[in-house]
Amino acid sequence: MGIDLRQDPKKADGTPITHIDAPSEDDGKPVYVMSPATEGLYTWLTARGDDLDPTPPSTGRGEGTKIYLAWDDSEGEEATKEAVLDWCEPIELHDGHMNFDPGKWGFADEWSFLVRLPANEPVVNGGSTGNCNLVAIPGTGDTMHIIVPAAGDGGYDIDLDTAIPSPCGKDEDGYWGIADKWAEEITPNAGAVKGSWNLYDFQSDMYFMKNLNCGDPRGIWDLDAYKSEWISSRWKLVFRVTRATAGAAEIGGDMMLFRPGAL
Repeated sequence: MGIDLRQDPKKADGTPITHIDAPSEDDGKPVYVMSPATEGLYTWLTARGDDLDPTPPSTGRGEGTKIYLAWDDSEGEEATKEAVLDWCEPIELHDGHMNFDPGKWGFADEWSFLVRLPANEPVVNGGSTGNCNLVAIPGTGDTMHIIVPAAGDGGYDIDLDTAIPSPCGKDEDGYWGIADKWAEEITPNAGAVKGSWNLYDFQSDMYFMKNLNCGDPRGIWDLDAYKSEWISSRWKLVFRVTRATAGAAEIGGDMMLFRPGAL
């Protein structure tokens, strides 16, 4: 009995093998592009954030705060320092690298790299016609609130063009949505039905790396990530270092990211 080659191929258990509607070689093997970036973004390597107030014709990209911190061992110098990076548009962060003189750093010295989500600042609406309300988070003594949408009858107003979104996860109920991450348009999610974003009236830090040490005898830290993470232009990237070793020293690094346009 012959095999009917006109039938769709199947696995041994009878499950159909689906053909991918994508570019392929002559023998049918699909062609993959090994890039974690969203289609249309450009690769960008930098050791700085952006300057949000550039002098034209500069765009300010890559002209802001350095990923760099230094200690001169002066009296009263703070042990913990931060470099805070701004962005003029949303980006996708892929990976990063860190460099330091191993003779001036040790295992007691620690560094972190994080996203800082500034606090939203809703304004009281005395006429109860606002676009949001505040709901106290249990256990915070009415000092920390989640901002929920209101249908023109709220006690507060929030400017959604500048609001700071916080991710709440795919399986959680978020009160706000972002349909287009590159436009950063925040919209109310009626009833909090599987939304992906929330708004809060307090600052929070979301870590990529937390309290890694500087004990590598090569004086480097290197990461080659598998995917990239979307970073809102309304967030801050923060390089934080706590130094325990005495003496003057410096530490710095760079990042690989993707952004819409490479000017």
